[in-house]
Amino acid sequence: MSPYDRDPATLDERYRALFEQSAEGLWCADLDEPIPTSLSVEDQVRLMFERGYLGDANVAMARMYGFDDPSLLIGARIEQLLPPEDPHNVEYLRAFVRSGYRLTDAESHEIDRDGAPKVFANNLVGTVHDGLLWRAWGTQRDITQRRLTAERLRRSQKAESLAVLAGGVAHDLNNLLAVMMGHAQLALKRVGPAHPAVHDLERVLGAAETAAELARHMLAYAGRGEVDAAPADLNELVRRTLTLIRVAVPSNVAVTTELDPALSPAEVDASQMQQVVMNLVLNAAEALGAQSGSVHLATSVREPTAAERADAEAMGVRLADGPHVVLAVTDDGPGMPADVLARVFDPFFTTKTCGRGLGLAAVQGIVLGHQGAVLVASALGGGARFEVLLPRARGAVPASRAVEPEPEPERVAGAGGTILVVDDDREVLETIHDLLTSAGFATLVATSAEGALEELRAHRGEIRAVLVARVMPGPSGRALRDALRAIEPRMPIVTCCGFADEVDLAEGPTEIDVSLLKPVRLAALLEAIERVSPSGAR
Repeated sequence: MSPYDRDPATLDERYRALFEQSAEGLWCADLDEPIPTSLSVEDQVRLMFERGYLGDANVAMARMYGFDDPSLLIGARIEQLLPPEDPHNVEYLRAFVRSGYRLTDAESHEIDRDGAPKVFANNLVGTVHDGLLWRAWGTQRDITQRRLTAERLRRSQKAESLAVLAGGVAHDLNNLLAVMMGHAQLALKRVGPAHPAVHDLERVLGAAETAAELARHMLAYAGRGEVDAAPADLNELVRRTLTLIRVAVPSNVAVTTELDPALSPAEVDASQMQQVVMNLVLNAAEALGAQSGSVHLATSVREPTAAERADAEAMGVRLADGPHVVLAVTDDGPGMPADVLARVFDPFFTTKTCGRGLGLAAVQGIVLGHQGAVLVASALGGGARFEVLLPRARGAVPASRAVEPEPEPERVAGAGGTILVVDDDREVLETIHDLLTSAGFATLVATSAEGALEELRAHRGEIRAVLVARVMPGPSGRALRDALRAIEPRMPIVTCCGFADEVDLAEGPTEIDVSLLKPVRLAALLEAIERVSPSGAR
């Protein structure tokens, strides 16, 4: 070693240059007073938060917090950078003490100059002398983006798993409800209006329809709900929904709006979007509880940020290019802590004493089904803000037309003729058979594609229409339809589906195809038969 290298001033200069020029964050945390290492772990952690401050930092370290000059960061209190209300940070310092004041690749949850959350990986060692902790030195790497990517992947996988579960449960539930509703309708027809059991049967039918609505919410969450999208005025939809639910909003909650008069039309299913608005407003009102507060609805058009697009892709949706129509619902309630915020879209998750069903999970499913995204921001004491991003419509909003009342089913569908019913679920098959028989149809049944083809060959020219389940073991869907049409090229087919994405009519629709979502009422079933095979055309 040369005399130059041994000179203390030269060594200090070289080490300082290394400190300043390092691409990795380097820091030193000092204490107002040293901490006795004989104290309990909890007392040492408490004193670290109370007495600790940043004594030194290099440029790389400062930039991780949004500063170009380290002097703007030096002197900051440890509790300002490392929020003690985050349990992870408390455990981080506990581990530091328990490990003998030395940690490797330990994560800290911090905040930058703008209050944005940051995740850092730290290597740190404490300076202990005469039983006292004097300071800690460390290196730091910013792994925030890596953690965000991992969290998005976790959320995506979780959402996908829950969606598969919800879709499967809803599919089976719909089959059971089809049987319940069908037999309740048959019983009502048989007992007559004056029978004392009529009231009970109507209660059964009403409960089954409520369960069917829950199943539709589950399908919406799973992204398998039926979306009939068209250009719509979101402002008008918001006004109409608020009129409908005004009596359901508590008197202590003020609902205000700020609707963009130049808002572009959105491409939405109006009835489903009405459910979204209703759910968000009532959820916000419930968050306020008994305290006075407000719920504010605003519409606008803006371009999604890169982070918002990434969040949507993590949920399996690629947002369209260009600006989107935005609905923001904001409340000034108590807000949500981080653990609740992370689970807010989970099915059946609630902070209330009694659960309220799928709730926000269904909202998210509906919006994802529209190729949109739901964003949420909240903090304890800071209220909550939900933003719904929806694709802009290419066309104009159609002029409103008066809704004509639906005629009674007996006058819509002329009874008569033979219907071939195909379903692998025998309970569903027998229920539909009984319903059609009660309406004056002759029925043939088959539990497989092969059986359906045999019945069609045996009764060629006699069958008015085929009612077939979309998914069955063996050939089903498009393959079964093609096989049926190979025998009877113009055979009218009504497809019964468990969920919307089973429908494959887009692969080759005809004027004699109709699709229904289970469970279906007799009136809807008869109307579908009439649509594919008008009684006057026989």
